[in-house]
Amino acid sequence: RRLNVMLTRAKRGMIVVGSGATLRHDALWQSWLEWCERNGALIDRRAWIDTVSMAVRAADSEVQRKGVKRLLELDAAPSDGAA
Repeated sequence: RRLNVMLTRAKRGMIVVGSGATLRHDALWQSWLEWCERNGALIDRRAWIDTVSMAVRAADSEVQRKGVKRLLELDAAPSDGAA
């Protein structure tokens, strides 16, 4: 039920960071990931790092840069090569 609320109530966008291999063990996540794949909504780890790095460079203030840089902390997590 909570997953349904999260996926259906996002107003502007949503970023889900996780191990695709792990999430695919759950039928609901599997279905959602398949939808994301069909719609070009998945990016891999390298693309995520590149996107965040571009956002850091484009930030208007140091406060924004620090906030966006926190997203790179996610890079410290082990990767299985999936989204």
